[in-house]
Amino acid sequence: MFTIFKQKIFYRYLLSYFVAFIIPFALLGMFVYVNFIADLQEELEQASLNNLRQVSESINDRKREFTNIATRISSDARLNSYHLTHPYYVYEGIQELGKYRSNSILFDEIALVYHQNPEKIYTSRGYHAPDNFIKRYEITNVTADELSALFQEEMPKAKVLNTREGREYLAIIQPIVPNSLFPHGSVTYMIEKKHFVSAMTTTLSDLVGHTYILDENQDVLVEYINDEHFSTDQLDFDEILKEAKNDEGIIIDGKNYALKLVESNDGWSYISILQEGQLFSLFKGTLTSYLLMLLVVFFVGVIITYVLSKYQYKPIDLLVKQVKPVQKQGKHQEINEIKQLMHAFEQLNHDKAALSKTLYKHRPFAQQQFWMHLLKGEYPAKETMTEMASSLQLNLDKPHYFVFVLHLDMASAKTFKQSVEQHLNYKDMQGYVVDLLKLTDKALIVGMDRKNKADQTAYIKRIKQLMKIEPTVVTGTIVEGVYQVHTSYLEAMVAYNYMSYYPASSTIFFDEMTTSTEESLGYLKEEQLKLLQAIKQGQQTIANETLTLIFKNLRERERSLNALKAVCFDVINSVVRTLSEMGVALEETTFNRLVDFVTLDQLEDHLYQLIDATCQEIQVQLADDNNRMVQEIIQYIQVHYKDYDLSLESIADKYHISASYASKLIKEHYGLSFKQYVQDLRMEYVKEQLTVTSKPIKAIVHDVGYKDVANFTRKFKKEVGVTPGQYRKLN
Repeated sequence: MFTIFKQKIFYRYLLSYFVAFIIPFALLGMFVYVNFIADLQEELEQASLNNLRQVSESINDRKREFTNIATRISSDARLNSYHLTHPYYVYEGIQELGKYRSNSILFDEIALVYHQNPEKIYTSRGYHAPDNFIKRYEITNVTADELSALFQEEMPKAKVLNTREGREYLAIIQPIVPNSLFPHGSVTYMIEKKHFVSAMTTTLSDLVGHTYILDENQDVLVEYINDEHFSTDQLDFDEILKEAKNDEGIIIDGKNYALKLVESNDGWSYISILQEGQLFSLFKGTLTSYLLMLLVVFFVGVIITYVLSKYQYKPIDLLVKQVKPVQKQGKHQEINEIKQLMHAFEQLNHDKAALSKTLYKHRPFAQQQFWMHLLKGEYPAKETMTEMASSLQLNLDKPHYFVFVLHLDMASAKTFKQSVEQHLNYKDMQGYVVDLLKLTDKALIVGMDRKNKADQTAYIKRIKQLMKIEPTVVTGTIVEGVYQVHTSYLEAMVAYNYMSYYPASSTIFFDEMTTSTEESLGYLKEEQLKLLQAIKQGQQTIANETLTLIFKNLRERERSLNALKAVCFDVINSVVRTLSEMGVALEETTFNRLVDFVTLDQLEDHLYQLIDATCQEIQVQLADDNNRMVQEIIQYIQVHYKDYDLSLESIADKYHISASYASKLIKEHYGLSFKQYVQDLRMEYVKEQLTVTSKPIKAIVHDVGYKDVANFTRKFKKEVGVTPGQYRKLN
């Protein structure tokens, strides 16, 4: 798996995209998360501070109300020291204190003490001495003297009073200062601590921590505890206040706590001690949603990473799939696609070089086939033919062409290549040699820049001079463009049929064969000869084109009626005679339709039908002849493939055809070149001998027609994959 991960291009793409995704994803996620937590923490602490301020303001409002009540009491005549010391009016004063207590929900009890008579404490329930007051309210944490001293404070004071019943009261002493800078008494408000605690619960809500109200001496007046990890006794409030003022936290039992402080003008301090890291429990749903969102984004990112990796890998995958069928199988297949492609391209370059070498060897044969199709008028679209000519390194840009045929003896035919083929270009003319069916006949296609009979004659004369003996030459007329060379070739073949009427070594021009008498009558001798030659060769397209030209001339040129009939019957007679010479039987009804024509259109239509049927029959005969010849050639090869001197030229000599034509027949019928076919036969023979006999390898190689054993061994290994010796051991 790790090998694949290291070498597979797809996994590299996947890893690259994943890393490119996960790094910014992680950084962004952490950044958002940290800021999110920080914002929540800040909001939480700010909310706690705001709640603490609300509690402070609420208590300050109470204290201001207490001050107002104390001021009203100091101005109330029924509650002055005189009335309260009078035996009769004292009860009115007590009733008045009861009214103050009843009219306010801010306190549970109210006590009035004058400094001139500190031994009497007036409440809504009566007046008491300090001892009786302590007993009446069952106070346990102060003595009578301490209580008297507390009531005589000249500054506002607060004190926690504990009772036997477990109740805790916060006693707030408010000095009375009527029309004097010095207080002469005090009003004490006793408030049960639970009222303060209920107000302080809002400062924490669901948070874990403590909230305290401290007096000016840092004594705890009220506390609300929502954390069991530590007690109030563990706290040093001097240190806590110092840290809180510096906006810092404290550590208690190894845990971090945040401090929030609100200080009032009267010296009271309101402080919250909050345990840090509570967001996970308080905002569990929000954090879970955030994590789920991150998880969804992560999976979407992974999917996108996979899709992008597949998209980027697809071209390489397609290339690998394309090269796999052509890649040679080895013991160790490459896992890395890049190496596969590199090896495949190396192999393709090697195959291309081998193919180029093979094409170079077979280019002359391919050129021969190209020109043969062109001479027969069998050519594809112009664009396709131009591409084919370019690949075969043939130049077809000359504006004019003509074709002439050399009729040689056997000796001249064998030396023709050495004496002539290296000198085909002359002045601005460019020539190409085409091997015809007969070994002693050579066709030359010549391109020229201008249509000039003198240049045509000069070129033919030069070719004849290059040869040791002057051959007979028949030539067609100069035509426009390479696409009309089949016309010039057909004219040359027409002239070829008249060689017997001319002396040896003559040069016969097709356009000079017509007599003056025929010209004066408008006799279509040239076209008629082309038509007959096309019929003999089974070239249906050329025959139809020529017939069209003949009847076009008959319609356009002025002739007498007798001259027109004479020409028409001569055409009929020539066609019928040619068919008879070819052995084509003509039915009487067909002959009658030809001679009983009424209009030129009727005659043209009958001739079209007759020529089409005849050309198709000739093509079938030619195909049968070719098949028969191919079978004879193949049988000959199968008998003589072990001969050292077996060659394409020797087969061509034996069957009196050109080497290029013999190669074409073998290639068309078996899909293999002559060389490959012979080599396959020899390879099969060697493999058979290696398997069934114990003859030495050298002897087997010599028997099959090879003299160079080392060269054969290389060919054998290239084809079979092992050497002959290894093949014998394996089989």
